[in-house]
Amino acid sequence: YYIPFQFVFFLSLFVLILFQHFNSFSQTVASDTNQVKTMIDSCNAHGDLQCGENLLKLIRLRLPEVKNGKEKIFYQKAEIKTLRSIGNVYSDLSNMSKAMEYYQISRKKAEEAGDKLGLAASLLEIGKVYTDLADFSKALEYNEKSLNMFQEIKFERGVGICLNNIGTIYKNQSNYSKALEYYQNSLAIQ
Repeated sequence: YYIPFQFVFFLSLFVLILFQHFNSFSQTVASDTNQVKTMIDSCNAHGDLQCGENLLKLIRLRLPEVKNGKEKIFYQKAEIKTLRSIGNVYSDLSNMSKAMEYYQISRKKAEEAGDKLGLAASLLEIGKVYTDLADFSKALEYNEKSLNMFQEIKFERGVGICLNNIGTIYKNQSNYSKALEYYQNSLAIQ
């Protein structure tokens, strides 16, 4: 078979252009991922609400475009963490209803993504809000759920934090012997 020179030339040119486009796209994706990582660090360091909301917009803009499984997981976890961070800012501002709103969205996203660490952390934050609102039965419920998840994934730091929080709940209820038990268990881990 004879293949015309022009066909081979244009096919080669097409492959070259396609390769350049793919290479450019790969560099853009890596750049976006690095930008998100930098923004996460910056927003967490400063606790800035506007920074967190801008980061969330960037993540949500980028997430539907991501096809790579590993990168998709990164963006899902970044979204979950950013939602919790925004909730933390609202909590620091004593706006518990807004904090709870963001923690609940974070919890739901973590469940959907199968992110057990993100889910446990979201449950922990929800428990803290209930503690601040003096709804100790709900606070205990969410801290125990979080504790169980942290134990399941063997995340000792999370286990220690939950035990400490549960100790605080019992202290707030004037159950000092139970509070002391949880504080001591927390210290043994941390």
